[in-house]
Amino acid sequence: MSVKLKLSNVRLHFLRLDKWRYHKDKQPEVPGTGTRSLSLVVAVESPEARARVLAALKDVCEEEFGNVAVAQFSAMKEGARLCVKSGEGYPDNPELAPFLCVSVSRKESKGLPEFRGPNMASITQEQFNSMANNGATGTAVISIWQQNNTWGKRINAELLGIQFGAQTEVWSGGGDSAMDEDFDAYAPASKSSAFDDAPAPAGGFVI
Repeated sequence: MSVKLKLSNVRLHFLRLDKWRYHKDKQPEVPGTGTRSLSLVVAVESPEARARVLAALKDVCEEEFGNVAVAQFSAMKEGARLCVKSGEGYPDNPELAPFLCVSVSRKESKGLPEFRGPNMASITQEQFNSMANNGATGTAVISIWQQNNTWGKRINAELLGIQFGAQTEVWSGGGDSAMDEDFDAYAPASKSSAFDDAPAPAGGFVI
């Protein structure tokens, strides 16, 4: 099970959006194998959006673990195996402290997420490069899902799309957001878009 969320008016903190990076244990580098990923932190401030994120965690955990979901959730939280944590958990980035932070990623094998400008139009590689600053405001479309396999139990978040909003002050830290040849140019979205609305769940677990 996965839960799709569209989170508006969030701050975007880019960790590894400059390029697809191969995991060190995956050599040689084989394009399209899904061994590379890009990642960022979606900083959520509004109480309504926070509640929706926590509700999604609750829903995927309960779907997978049933009446032991609370215990499993507590164990994943204790082991830092949740995609969500308080911004205070990023001591090197004090600007994140007031936010609920969602760590999202995208595997190369899934292809590029959708990138849109403030007017929802698709944007060019150069436009994306100029907008991808730490602290940029925008809308993030993510999918939260429960992992339960030989690699362990954790709750992950996948990046489906980003729409950049108004330009704001640039935050420090994070990765270099400069584009390079490893990042393909944006491809126009198909008829079915990541930005299509999805029902929002209610309730939530505590972070």
